[in-house]
Amino acid sequence: LDINSNGWELVSPDFGDQEYPMGMFISGNHILFSTSNYLWISNDNGISWTSKYIEYNGSDNFVQIGNRIYKDGGNTGILYCDNFDSNWQELPLINNFSIHSLAPAGGKLLCGNPYKGVYRLDESTNQLIPANEGLTSAVVTYLDASDIHLWAACGNGVFAYDLASKTWVDKAVLPDSDVQYYEQVSVSKSGEVAAFGWLTNRFYLSTDSGVSWDTIYPFDNGGFGDWDYVEKVNWLDDVLLVKGEFSDKRSTDFGQSWTEVSAPLDIVPFNGKHFG
Repeated sequence: LDINSNGWELVSPDFGDQEYPMGMFISGNHILFSTSNYLWISNDNGISWTSKYIEYNGSDNFVQIGNRIYKDGGNTGILYCDNFDSNWQELPLINNFSIHSLAPAGGKLLCGNPYKGVYRLDESTNQLIPANEGLTSAVVTYLDASDIHLWAACGNGVFAYDLASKTWVDKAVLPDSDVQYYEQVSVSKSGEVAAFGWLTNRFYLSTDSGVSWDTIYPFDNGGFGDWDYVEKVNWLDDVLLVKGEFSDKRSTDFGQSWTEVSAPLDIVPFNGKHFG
């Protein structure tokens, strides 16, 4: 899908019965998919595919650090492969250590953990090291990054990590104080930030790196007649694409107006197009 089109082209293999796409990554001639129990990789633009069975697959996307690709496996560990080969290896986790989200920052792999905050992977020892301040008692549900900040959606708010000073900024002051559990934070190509809470019909948008926030209702004007919920906020560069429980919306003016479209849950930008 390109920015100005609603047409989609099939790029995946046949995943098989009861196997559903959960994540995707594209770089050069390499395309990677994750499904419920498999990791798929193609090194020739989707002409041929190899797959690896895994017992459990997390819902997070792939993360690239240098020549290594990481993928979380939920409670089973973090999987990785080097130079896009199909030889996936596992970084075992300690007992009962669950991964909620992976993200790159400063050439390091970061991961969110319920109740324990953000951890950093030390590649020399293959150990996860605590890398957070002020988030130790929060559920970290989602991570995304701009050129300035690493953003974290948490059980107790939305936080930003300043990449230059390597410090956590104060919790974002969002319009609604009654939201207790933030499900996602998403950053556009130009640095606009969107965040939303669990089971809500609205999201919050900042166009100034979190200094101020607007409340955006993609499905109606905020009235009581709306029963749709925000499931995912994606960006097509700087175009908003909101996945709802019953309908999907697209905005080219940061939520001032909306058109109804059909959209996937996850979208990956690559080479001027968006795959989902």
